[in-house]
Amino acid sequence: MTMLNHQQLLLAISGPLLKSTRIRVSVGVNAGIVLLSWDKGERIRKGILKDSRAAYGKQVVKILSDQMVMQYGTGFTRTNLFNMLRFAEIFPERTIIHTRCGQFSWSHFRSIAARSPDVMAGPVPGRPG
Repeated sequence: MTMLNHQQLLLAISGPLLKSTRIRVSVGVNAGIVLLSWDKGERIRKGILKDSRAAYGKQVVKILSDQMVMQYGTGFTRTNLFNMLRFAEIFPERTIIHTRCGQFSWSHFRSIAARSPDVMAGPVPGRPG
């Protein structure tokens, strides 16, 4: 086998390996983002807002966001923190998220949360529950 053949063989073997590794890494990173988002939302909901939507809730999230953006970057804007909070309200069990975070991205979960009724507001008229 010539040197050229060895190089072609190495490239042929490396391509699928690199592709599968990239996919595994992106799934792992996505799972980390989803779980971090849920954890932040849950801590805000239970630890800071004490499971209620008090009038000061928006102000508290704004202050928290300002501090987190300065320390950790733009991933923690007021809108993003409210998305995380909403996410934890809609999916109250971390195990649900953990089993699905390899299948759905944070964008998917955000989209689901945006279309869901406000959990803290109570039952939706015309829907059981």
